[in-house]
Amino acid sequence: MASLAKALDKAVAANQDKQLSAFIVLLTNDGKVAERKLAAFAKKHNIEYVPLTYIEGPPPSSYKIDKDAAVTVILWKAVKVVKSVGYTGTTDLKSEVVKSIVRDVENMLE
Repeated sequence: MASLAKALDKAVAANQDKQLSAFIVLLTNDGKVAERKLAAFAKKHNIEYVPLTYIEGPPPSSYKIDKDAAVTVILWKAVKVVKSVGYTGTTDLKSEVVKSIVRDVENMLE
């Protein structure tokens, strides 16, 4: 997850003029613990441009989160979802997956 967060943070920083934004949402049953973990994660990985937040309890059904996914990436443009992909097994995404996600994000800016 750290590699994706860093890559998104870098992309958002580089594309502020294009109003690129991103955020990371942790699904949790304990908001107080999540707040501490997210703050520590942001500090440890120097995340400056991507807000880290959480949803306590189940996500809204409109998110269509795959219940078996460790990480779900949702890309949207002008409030329309253009891509939603769940990654199972681990929150540590491989570098080629992170590069693919960032490439998709950059393609949306064109």
